[in-house]
Amino acid sequence: MDFLGIQSVTAKDKQVFVDWLRVEIYPHGTSVSEAEGLAINWFLQQKAECPAKTELDRLVRSAFNLFEQCLHETVALSLSPQAKVLIDSSLNGAENAIEFSSLKADPGRVGLDSVLTEAEKLQFIRSINLSLDVFQSVSTKALKHYYQRICSESTWDVKQHPPEVKYSLFAIFLFFRQREIIDGLIELFIQIVHRLSVRAERKLVKELLRDF
Repeated sequence: MDFLGIQSVTAKDKQVFVDWLRVEIYPHGTSVSEAEGLAINWFLQQKAECPAKTELDRLVRSAFNLFEQCLHETVALSLSPQAKVLIDSSLNGAENAIEFSSLKADPGRVGLDSVLTEAEKLQFIRSINLSLDVFQSVSTKALKHYYQRICSESTWDVKQHPPEVKYSLFAIFLFFRQREIIDGLIELFIQIVHRLSVRAERKLVKELLRDF
């Protein structure tokens, strides 16, 4: 393919390609199969021959593994020792800790008890002191993948992960759950106020009817 100006792919080309996927592509939530689709165009732009399918698949998956490893290491390092103790307490069901299964649970029936339970969850999450900056370099789409992953896992499953992966997944879980719990609390308050308003209206109607 020399007449097209395309040279044989080199080890350096492959490494640059892996770095490009890891830094520029996977943080946006691109899947492995989507990354393979981008490969041909990338190598054409570099005027390098695209590797054979088996080799390309290896490179794409290697880049994804490196991206995940870097993500988990970065998120885990952002957590303080005390935050990790709290996470372990949640996973181990320690006394005075909110268990992982409870953190995943939706609000109960509309009422004061549900408000207090959700507020307690929110307080626990805030005690972790998540560093929001650590999530800025990765898209919500990419993070959502890991959130959905840990939500589908049991407490036992989460505890089986290597420490860095366990703490990273739990932090990502809390990052999303905090937003959901705040939204849930707002909805609870709206429903409670609505019920109180309806009851007040009924009481007023009864009093007015009594005057007739």
